[in-house]
Amino acid sequence: MDDLHDRLARLGPSAPLPSASEIARSYRITVPTAQFARRMLTTRLRPAARAGSAAARYADSAWRRVAGDLEERIRSGRLHGRLPAQPDLADEYGVCVDTLRRAVRLLADEGLVTLSGPKGTFVRKPLGGVPRL
Repeated sequence: MDDLHDRLARLGPSAPLPSASEIARSYRITVPTAQFARRMLTTRLRPAARAGSAAARYADSAWRRVAGDLEERIRSGRLHGRLPAQPDLADEYGVCVDTLRRAVRLLADEGLVTLSGPKGTFVRKPLGGVPRL
């Protein structure tokens, strides 16, 4: 794992992490082991959150980090309408789907998104501004 960590750290923060299947092939390990390694490395290689940002307020756990980043994307207008499918978002953040669901539930509890069952999750339109989490 340290070898993979060192190799990825040299690529820089903007370089995408290889997929779990690519890691499994390169290191001749099982895909579940590669998925675990990828999630762990995502956490280790993640840049520190800016002080005062929503991500900084949620930096103590993966689901809080994801919720903070989604909140920033919603408030900045970069994320609107229907959210991408949960498995796609989970892959984007390098977390499992359960972690992503917990982050989305937090945003729903705070009124930023609406859960619509099988239809998906939608960003709520602000009515005179949405209160900060």
